[in-house]
Amino acid sequence: MEHILSLANKVSDEAEVFRVFVEQTPVVFETNRLKQMQSQQSMVTTLRVVCKGRVGLATAAGPFSDEKLVERAVELAELGVSSHLEMPTREKYTNVRIK
Repeated sequence: MEHILSLANKVSDEAEVFRVFVEQTPVVFETNRLKQMQSQQSMVTTLRVVCKGRVGLATAAGPFSDEKLVERAVELAELGVSSHLEMPTREKYTNVRIK
């Protein structure tokens, strides 16, 4: 994420990155017996940028190029709405585990 943020800060006024990891384990029972169980994991990365007062947002799931994600967000900022967003300052936040 630091690499994405570094690239975005070179070509935008402000930037922030979100990454979400999701793990699902669907379980199917039939006549009180376990019939099927599988585990699925996914990752989604979202980049929001402000360029010349306009907001651009790009999202990628699975494997992606950091450069392409930044490029898409900046391109979409050209079409984005005007905004006076101030992104959060660089702070260390603790990881939150959701069960």
